[in-house]
Amino acid sequence: MNINLICPCIIYLIYTLYLLKNCKTNDKYILIIMILGQLILLCGSLLKNNILIEISHIIYTITIILGVLFFTENINNIFLFIIILITLITRKYFEDCLFNIASNSTILINIDINFDHIYIPFFIIIIYKLIDN
Repeated sequence: MNINLICPCIIYLIYTLYLLKNCKTNDKYILIIMILGQLILLCGSLLKNNILIEISHIIYTITIILGVLFFTENINNIFLFIIILITLITRKYFEDCLFNIASNSTILINIDINFDHIYIPFFIIIIYKLIDN
């Protein structure tokens, strides 16, 4: 299966730039890392470079974890909620991670973890943060 991540990447990038422009807290540092990852994904997708796509995959996962733990602004937590929800839905629908499909399962760091077991608890945490706010 051939997955093209250019369009979703551009949508995420535009919205993340909007969030960064309006950010008033230290959330901006995580948003900057997200933007860096999105730019790497965009370059990797345009150049069909699986290594760049996989690097962006690693950054994507790290920034989700950092965002869940450290985002303080409600709008950034809503964005994270949407990202994690889309991630869980697409992982279920495609029976794999879109980054893995797009990069032809290129692996830079071999971590034998079912990431659904990571994303689901983080999804619950982000829901709690949104309700608590």
